[in-house]
Amino acid sequence: MDTIGKRIEYLRKKSGKSYNALAVLVGSIKADGMRKAILDDYINEYQYTILAEKLGWDLNWIKNGGEEIPEVKILKPKNYLDFDVKLFKPVPFYNLNISAGNITFLDNGLIDGQAPDDYLFIPKNIDADIAFPTFGHSMYPEISNGDKVAYKFIKDWSFFNYGMKYMIVTDEQRMVKYIKKHKEPGFVLLESRNEDYEPIDMPISSIRYILQVRYIGKTEM
Repeated sequence: MDTIGKRIEYLRKKSGKSYNALAVLVGSIKADGMRKAILDDYINEYQYTILAEKLGWDLNWIKNGGEEIPEVKILKPKNYLDFDVKLFKPVPFYNLNISAGNITFLDNGLIDGQAPDDYLFIPKNIDADIAFPTFGHSMYPEISNGDKVAYKFIKDWSFFNYGMKYMIVTDEQRMVKYIKKHKEPGFVLLESRNEDYEPIDMPISSIRYILQVRYIGKTEM
């Protein structure tokens, strides 16, 4: 095991982790990309440092090797992916206030350059890609401040399911609203559940991403 890639592959097998599990923990690479990075020995320091921190691997041994091979403990941290449950599945959860700051979503639904903070467990029959906490009160009482919400990326914008709840992402704003039909072509009307918030006329051309609300994890605040 004279390369970093070979040492990581050894730890991966001993830990019983799939390439997909490692990719999700890193958060900025797909499973096949992770497999190639390890086997072809070009996984970078940022990636294997995250894996060492989250899986309890010996970072010094990964970087420098040595004759003494460290013991590999089978850990199940809070963001453990390879679990065996019959009723629930994990959705990557980012503890971010996405109403502020520039966030770039990857094609696989993760966030560029960031690993998930945890996983939100949702029923297996619910189709969702990613989860965030809720900040604010515009959708109260249906969605409250602090609730964890799982979303599904909507890629087909040829029509809208009006009246459903969505996260709308523009260059400057991220908000959860009902999408309603607008009287003007090229626009949608965004409405809040909380009547204290005024409707918003939103040009469709200004929208970067649309994510549909699929699961609401209520939190007592």
